[in-house]
Amino acid sequence: QRNPYLRVDSLVIAMAAGYALAWFMGMLPESNEPMTQELIMVPTPLYYGLGIEWSLLLPLMLVFMITSLETIGDITATSDVSEQPVS
Repeated sequence: QRNPYLRVDSLVIAMAAGYALAWFMGMLPESNEPMTQELIMVPTPLYYGLGIEWSLLLPLMLVFMITSLETIGDITATSDVSEQPVS
């Protein structure tokens, strides 16, 4: 694409097209009343609680180990190519 404005404005164009499509399909809220919520809201910590699914612990540990080994390999390969020490 040669037009730089089209590249920069593609997100705005897509949002406008999506809004127009939602309006055409009748998916926009029909109420024109102002919002009843506050403009600034303070989040509630742990609103949904804190729980651990123990059956997922082993798969997550496996993924962590694989990712760690991959990172070690990437750092070692980069060190070899750049002829710089790892530490």
